Amino acid sequence: MTLTVTVPGKPVTQGSMKTVNRRTFHDNEKDLLPWREAIGWHIRQEMAAAGLEEPLDGPLTLTATFTLTRPPSISKSRWAPHTRPDLDKLCRGLGDAIGASGLIRQDAQFVTIVASKVYGALPGVTFTVSAAVRGEAVAA
Repeated sequence: MTLTVTVPGKPVTQGSMKTVNRRTFHDNEKDLLPWREAIGWHIRQEMAAAGLEEPLDGPLTLTATFTLTRPPSISKSRWAPHTRPDLDKLCRGLGDAIGASGLIRQDAQFVTIVASKVYGALPGVTFTVSAAVRGEAVAA
C-alpha cells in the first residue's frame, strides 16, 4: 500500500526539547503542534479515501518534498534553500506527525527516508509512505 499526502502551509521543524520549571516542551511548540495536527488531519482524509483502516505494518519508506517560500531578500540565483530550516528537523516533525496520525504504528518503521526542500510559490509538504523493498539499494 502506498499513500501520498499533500499538506499546505509553512513547514515547521521539530526543534529541541526544553525544560522550564519541571515542564518539558518543544522550543517551538506554538508553531509545531498546529503543523503536526494539520499533517494528521490530511493523512486521515487520505486514509479514508483509500479505505485504509489499519496502520501500515513492517518496514516503510518515506519520500518527502518540503516546499518553502523564497524570501524576497534571497537572490534569484540561489536555486535551493540551503539554510534554515534544517531538513533533518523537518523530517523529524513529519515522522512524528505520521506516527501520531494512525497511518503507521511508529516512525521507527521508516528504514529509508528520501527528503528534499525546494523553493516554490505554495509552501507545504508532499510525502509518500510505502512499503520498503527488500534488498533496496542504498547509497553509502
